[in-house]
Amino acid sequence: MRPRIGSRALLMETDGRTAWARRYKDLVALLIDDLGGMAGLTELKLGLIRRAATLMLSCERLETDIAEGREVDLDLLGRLIGHVRRVAETLGLDRAVKDVTPSLADIVANSANPHHNAARKAACAPRQPATVIEAEPAQALHGAPEPIAEAGK
Repeated sequence: MRPRIGSRALLMETDGRTAWARRYKDLVALLIDDLGGMAGLTELKLGLIRRAATLMLSCERLETDIAEGREVDLDLLGRLIGHVRRVAETLGLDRAVKDVTPSLADIVANSANPHHNAARKAACAPRQPATVIEAEPAQALHGAPEPIAEAGK
């Protein structure tokens, strides 16, 4: 029987309530989701997922130290990142490029939307140069200046 994601079996000697323990469980769950869920995972892949989560968590802890101004062994961070990449490749996780090109149906639907067309035209319209407003002298805004009292009078 495989352990549940949130079970103590994944966090052997901890109670699982620290922020880092919760983050570890989240990373494991996210990696399992990336691989299509628990159904298709072998024990070996589950072990690699836990190792990847551990390595990723170690990277995040070092990055937190950097953000808080503490000294960090950048060589160690670089090696950890390389290990994460290699484990991810072994698991079959890749850095796939996401296609964000709209489909023809999206383009047609957006062109039929009058609000979309108005916003697009406004965004594409040439901009008018800013009008410069001359500031009035301070006297005109605040009245005549008060006379300065002379010392000794």
